[in-house]
Amino acid sequence: MKRSRTAIIVLAVSAVALAASIAVINFSGPRQVDDVGSRDALTPATSSSVATESKAPASGSPSAQPRFESTRTDATKPLTRVQIPSPTRIVIPAINVDAPVDPIGVDDLGRVAVPTDVSRAGWYKWGPAPGNATGSAMITAHVDGVDQGPGAFFNLGELNVGDLVRVERADSSSLTYRVIARESFNKKAVPLEDVFARSGPPRLTLVTCGGPFDPQTLVYTDNIIVTAVPE
Repeated sequence: MKRSRTAIIVLAVSAVALAASIAVINFSGPRQVDDVGSRDALTPATSSSVATESKAPASGSPSAQPRFESTRTDATKPLTRVQIPSPTRIVIPAINVDAPVDPIGVDDLGRVAVPTDVSRAGWYKWGPAPGNATGSAMITAHVDGVDQGPGAFFNLGELNVGDLVRVERADSSSLTYRVIARESFNKKAVPLEDVFARSGPPRLTLVTCGGPFDPQTLVYTDNIIVTAVPE
């Protein structure tokens, strides 16, 4: 399947090209979801609005950066920011999620490197962290795995507006977010400028695979994206 270099995320998830590691297994799989809520309250982020500090490579930046076909965002460049505790766990009571969170970057093909253990989630460490004053903190996880069964975000498509998400952090603090939107996009149409935004209101973006499963390419055709804002 042809993917845009970035959405090879997409997110992994691409998020948000989880790709060939996802396969159909002997259970119902993700349901087709209808969009709910709205992200209209969020200020659209563009490359021109990214803070100048993000232009400079950060210490320890990855040798491979996500490759985007569009220049709409600066998500290909490491983000320089004040130190914020890394997320270590994500808890979503409404869908029984309680999963450890690992910092993730990209692989040599420019794909977001989602944890191979489908029970774990990954935080895109080159973007904003949960608790950052601006931008989209992106956490992604597999919907399922051919040999491992349902993934951490298997039921992400069942979240509704108003549901709460708790993110635990390395300093033992935690943050609570409230879901404002749940959307499903074909992977070729994922709004990458929103998923990887470094400016605009602070929010948490959760991504996994969804939609029909393509037996030829062994990937799901869509991505489910949930947007939540700080409580």
